[in-house]
Amino acid sequence: MASPVPFHISRNASVVTGGFLGEHNLAASNLTYVNNEEFMRFTMADRMLARALGLDVHLRSPWANNSFIDDISSMRNEVVDDAILEHERATDPHADTVSDTVVEHRPSRFQAANVPQIVEVKWSAFTSNAGDRWPETAVRVLSTPRRDGVLTIEFSERVLE
Repeated sequence: MASPVPFHISRNASVVTGGFLGEHNLAASNLTYVNNEEFMRFTMADRMLARALGLDVHLRSPWANNSFIDDISSMRNEVVDDAILEHERATDPHADTVSDTVVEHRPSRFQAANVPQIVEVKWSAFTSNAGDRWPETAVRVLSTPRRDGVLTIEFSERVLE
């Protein structure tokens, strides 16, 4: 009798179907849980996510012509910068908060401001290149003390659509 093969249990994984996946499924194993809510890391190296969203995965870099990740990351950074500057203005009326961008000592300023772990970013209504009209949209993302931190966005059907 052959020896049994060890069991393998995958934890923290969700399976996504639909979108442009066709017969494929996206096993979302790059999830983070905050306050019992799921958040998914979006990276430009994620080809299955690119496929799910309808990007051309036959290109060397499917995200090269799509600014979604960069745009949402920039909006997240603006929200975090605003929270830091608001805290500094409240605690020190004479603080140098002329700039709207926090660059110097951002991690320590992030911690001192006690920036919430989950922040909401909004973008205005727009018309896509395909002529589709999109309403104003808000999504929740995880804040990060670094400007170049990986985008971690709420994991829901609404966001993927």
